[in-house]
Amino acid sequence: MANLYGIDSESDCREKLGELLELLQRARQTLNKETMSALKSSLEALYRKGNSAKGEARMSSIERQYFWPAISEAFVWAPSLGSPAAWPNGLDEIEYKLNKCRPKGA
Repeated sequence: MANLYGIDSESDCREKLGELLELLQRARQTLNKETMSALKSSLEALYRKGNSAKGEARMSSIERQYFWPAISEAFVWAPSLGSPAAWPNGLDEIEYKLNKCRPKGA
């Protein structure tokens, strides 16, 4: 059985988190409900996938060490779609959490 997120190396993890950071930047540039919803939905789907004993058991060591902490921490900070005034701060927090847990590049 393959690991949960398909992440086998630190470079895979950097790439996957980089994709989320790109989505975050699009949300920051537009600050509209559509892009905020896309970011929030992506984080929620990743969070739900890993937030179970079965999901955790399938995680690779890289996913467990880097990816899951980034996703679980960022998901908590995803701002409510009904509170546009909170979006900029929420995006800052999500970006911080993703970068904090992202493996350092070569």
